[in-house]
Amino acid sequence: MTTPLVRPVLTIAFATIAVFGAGSAAAEPTYTPEGFRSPSGNITCVSGGGAVACEINDHAYANPPRPEDCHGSYGDRFAMRNGAIPIIVCHNDTIRDESLPILSYGEAYVRGDLRCVSSTSDVTCTNTRTYHAFTLSRDSYELR
Repeated sequence: MTTPLVRPVLTIAFATIAVFGAGSAAAEPTYTPEGFRSPSGNITCVSGGGAVACEINDHAYANPPRPEDCHGSYGDRFAMRNGAIPIIVCHNDTIRDESLPILSYGEAYVRGDLRCVSSTSDVTCTNTRTYHAFTLSRDSYELR
């Protein structure tokens, strides 16, 4: 008898941080983005809840095969939870945010064990404890 292959589904939720004005109960909440954009503006990464996700706007690589249970976009967003392997995310939204700061080439964005580095050719995010990582560029992607 064979055992069916079970593919786990990982949902990454990013918390929206609400900051209220001091001393004013009627103040409107303000979203505080956490993440960065590549200098070209083609890659956006956000972080929260011990995870990082990066989305590429324009790419030349062939999209990987879409899972049967994915009814959204697939192949342009990659994510990694702290301590887990990186995954390709099925999604129906975007994380692109023009208000996020630019991460200059050669600089690192670090949140806990997650470290992302921007280079002239790609963005690489690594878990510095487990060394799981993903690299994303216009021409290719790699999960390791």
